[in-house]
Amino acid sequence: MDMHLAKFFDEVNHDILISKIAKRVKDKKLLLLIRVYLQAGVMEDGLVSASEKGTPQGSPLSPLLSNIMLDDLDKELDRRGHAFCRYADDCNVYVKSEKAGGRNLQRFITEDLNPILRGWINYFRIAEVKTFAEDIDGWVRRRPRLILWKQWKKPWTRRNRLIEAGLPEERAVMSAFNRRGSWWNSGASHMNDAFRKKFFDRVGLVSMLDELYKFRTFNFVNRLGT
Repeated sequence: MDMHLAKFFDEVNHDILISKIAKRVKDKKLLLLIRVYLQAGVMEDGLVSASEKGTPQGSPLSPLLSNIMLDDLDKELDRRGHAFCRYADDCNVYVKSEKAGGRNLQRFITEDLNPILRGWINYFRIAEVKTFAEDIDGWVRRRPRLILWKQWKKPWTRRNRLIEAGLPEERAVMSAFNRRGSWWNSGASHMNDAFRKKFFDRVGLVSMLDELYKFRTFNFVNRLGT
């Protein structure tokens, strides 16, 4: 199973990365220097724009920082006994079958991903974050769609899987043979229609928006009871 973390270098959270480095590095000046390096900004058309996230690409330090950021992923794959090979944001995970890959995806959702999502919503729930929650839900659901699309590999396999997911044959054929990239397809209407929110509810993926509504409903009921 080939796994590519799309736009990984552009999306790295500086605070999380620094906190991981700080577990081993106690030199505050060095930590400050790394943060300044991360936030140095980029120049476009003669103008410098600040870098609020991501690591500078092309720098010899970026692959090292990516390894620090993804160390937990490596340990989790190793704990599960998977053979894998990763360089920066490209990772090959070797499983016995596509079915086994699907089980691993579901396990990843329930044991690694869901706790993180619940942590985020518990942190942000006191604010008005409906749009934020919707955006995160959309992005999180797109990632498994991307994994599925890349697992299918061949157009005829994609056609068959889309039909199994409920798409009409004509639409499934047009979608499977569109020659667009995997990331584009993961956000396209055919994958959204084939794997809607109810699919992810069924496999146990937490919805940040649902968790937010639950929290607000709980607080409202408590107020009525006081």
